[in-house]
Amino acid sequence: MNKTEQITFYKKQIKSAQTLIEVARQNMELAARFESEAKTALELLGARPERGRKVYNLSEDKKLSLIASLTNKKTRQ
Repeated sequence: MNKTEQITFYKKQIKSAQTLIEVARQNMELAARFESEAKTALELLGARPERGRKVYNLSEDKKLSLIASLTNKKTRQ
């Protein structure tokens, strides 16, 4: 390639890269919108988006009581 062809080639490459950057920006905006809509829908359904299953917050006394009841059942058998 001569110098003129190289210049033309690289100018086209810059334009292509700019187009790809713009498409990527649009895709990011769409993805952010989809994520926001999904989180809102989950909140309306009463689910938290960051967790897959329900976590129970038990007091220490309740935990000990449950462990003791399980232990008592095993020793009786």
